[in-house]
Amino acid sequence: MHSLTNSQMTADTDRIFDLAIIGGGFSAAALVIHLCKSAPRRARQIAIVSEDCGRQPFGSGAAFGTDNPHYRLNVRAEIMKLFSDSPDDFKIWAEAHICDAEASRPEGDFYQRRDFARYMTDTLEKICIDGLPEQISTTATTLRQQDNLWHISHSAGAEIRTKMLVLATGNPPPIWPCAVTSSGQNRLVVNPWDGSWQKRLETDDALCLIGGGLTAMDGIYAAAQTGHKGRIMLVSPQGMLPPAQTGWQAQPAIRWPKEQLTASRFLGHMRTALKQAGDDWTQSSWQERFEALRIELSEVYWQMSGQEKRRLLKRAASWWSLARYRSAPQNFAAAQQMLSSGQLSIIQDRVISLDEEAGEVKIGLASGDVLSSDMAVNCSGVATDPFFERLIADNIICPCAFGQSPEVTQNLAVCRPESGSYDTLFALGAATRGSFGDVVGAGTIARQAEELAKILASGNLSDLC
Repeated sequence: MHSLTNSQMTADTDRIFDLAIIGGGFSAAALVIHLCKSAPRRARQIAIVSEDCGRQPFGSGAAFGTDNPHYRLNVRAEIMKLFSDSPDDFKIWAEAHICDAEASRPEGDFYQRRDFARYMTDTLEKICIDGLPEQISTTATTLRQQDNLWHISHSAGAEIRTKMLVLATGNPPPIWPCAVTSSGQNRLVVNPWDGSWQKRLETDDALCLIGGGLTAMDGIYAAAQTGHKGRIMLVSPQGMLPPAQTGWQAQPAIRWPKEQLTASRFLGHMRTALKQAGDDWTQSSWQERFEALRIELSEVYWQMSGQEKRRLLKRAASWWSLARYRSAPQNFAAAQQMLSSGQLSIIQDRVISLDEEAGEVKIGLASGDVLSSDMAVNCSGVATDPFFERLIADNIICPCAFGQSPEVTQNLAVCRPESGSYDTLFALGAATRGSFGDVVGAGTIARQAEELAKILASGNLSDLC
């Protein structure tokens, strides 16, 4: 696989791709895999447009593109399903290629995130036997449609032209959830995903984690594994950690009402369904009921009005995040041990300011308290996507109910600002979260990619084989 240089791109301005995919992470790679599974030479017709091209393996993305050996998948191996007709493919691959005693737990095998990136690389090389898609290392800035082609403006020169286009940008880079004053001494970590910040953390440094989700749990586990001795403060509005994954087993889907739901009816149906499993979300029975509810959730969520989606988010987003994004058992155990020893403290509050000066970080809280730390790491999950903001401002795409990403149809076509949808512009993965809600897990995105591959192959994408 290779990346085009600026000169190569300039010399190839007459080329028109059959398909371009903006994004180089898991979503983009899953789509390429499903497109090329039955027709390997389709890869010749595809361009991957991503600033990450050449910097990390195609398909790694933010989720799996880390060299940190302590960042683990938060679901067991058999949940990481890339193929509907071969659901155990990763599990089988892992058993043959990975030797990791720490992965095995009674609940299942929780491998390193970088191992899943290796699996993606091996799968791409096996399926795309004539070579992988063209990789263009650049940042897409905006789009225009002319003469039945999409013209992609980007940071590296001449426009890229394509007949069909998929927006698979993944999760946008994190931003601080508060005001920040920094002297540039590298003590404020806005993007923690690759785990490299831990190399700058001294053994006795005080550490503040802003946010209490899975990214914070990664930091806690990595600190424990590297023998960190300093105090760790976790600041979260919820004041609690996510539960650990159990060995829950898949159950038949719990049916939702067929009519369009309000936020109140959505929550009422969910409470009624979960009540049968009790109130303890640490039990397998509860997690099984929750997962059964999720099977058909995206279709129900898609049908809700924008106003009701916003109401639902306001009422249940924090609880949903804790219930949905459960921790790997290794991470949870490390956090519990640190809580018991007093090394870790959980502070129920909200960070409103950060001030870094002379190697010290002052963390201002909504309560008026000020914490002092040697390093602060942003685990809040707050992020914005400048590319989508530009497309919305340019009136190219219809924004979702939250104004941050494209509105899409049930077949993943991007909606036009006025009415209807495009025939040749689609979105995939995190870019569709505003329309479908729960679109984050690898298995969910892989199912989207499989369905979208069928749509693209039946359209204008030539069926080379």
